[in-house]
Amino acid sequence: AETEDIKVCPRCSAFIMKINDGSCNRMNCPVCGCLFCWLCLQEISDVHFLSPSGCTFWGKRPWSRTRKILWQLGMVLGAPMVISVIAGIAVPVITIGIPIYMGRKVLARALESPCLSGCQQCLSVTSSVLLSVFVSPIITAVTVGVGVPLMLTYVYGVVVLSLCR
Repeated sequence: AETEDIKVCPRCSAFIMKINDGSCNRMNCPVCGCLFCWLCLQEISDVHFLSPSGCTFWGKRPWSRTRKILWQLGMVLGAPMVISVIAGIAVPVITIGIPIYMGRKVLARALESPCLSGCQQCLSVTSSVLLSVFVSPIITAVTVGVGVPLMLTYVYGVVVLSLCR
């Protein structure tokens, strides 16, 4: 059932044989050491299988041209909505979650410490929660301020550039 395919290395034209069983498409030429994609026979970069090139890391054939274009247009048009939803969920989760997490963490440590009185435990938990209430919006702003531009750069950089190829 499994057939063997023979293709040539894109750099040195040496013959490479691979069992066509749906296994990994990242090939290494034993002659010149070239790393290339079995599906498109191009030398691969770090993001070859992560970019919308249509080449899959596993599988027997690349995406069709129609499927690639539909996926890329979906990414370009749907990205603002998805990124907005992610940011909208991240803001309250980080802003509320950090004080809760810090309060629980400090309370657990305070209860383990035999040298702290009940008043000192309460004071340490309260002060950690109050401090994290002031710090969590800063962490949220940095996270969203860095994360959203990174996601937009990927979508409108990598995806749009791959549409031009």
